[in-house]
Amino acid sequence: MATTINEMISARMPDEAVMFSSSVDVFIEEAIAEMGWSDRNTSDLSTLEKSHIADMASLALVMPSMSHYKKSIKKASGEGAGEAEFLDNKLDWLNQISSQLKSSIDYRKLLLSASTGVGAPMVLIGG
Repeated sequence: MATTINEMISARMPDEAVMFSSSVDVFIEEAIAEMGWSDRNTSDLSTLEKSHIADMASLALVMPSMSHYKKSIKKASGEGAGEAEFLDNKLDWLNQISSQLKSSIDYRKLLLSASTGVGAPMVLIGG
């Protein structure tokens, strides 16, 4: 069974994917367009390509998620100390995953560029 890009995003950032579910498809479309794959069906993308798009879309979820959690921390100040600590941990986690996603995106870009259009022409010499 093929894994969809949405499933990959949900695996990376489950809470944030649900929280911003209405934006996930837009982030996916933007990532596909950025890679120049708008003319391709997502079911035709390789697993590596899907994973790259999922990383890009997940990274796009980081900023609105951070904003949401920061606003929630302000509301939770005082009586909601436990919730504020939880939200602070979420912000730390988002910073970590953001760094990991950026590294993964850079790595996959290298893999994808190496796998397309780099071949040398073969020359046969007859005897």
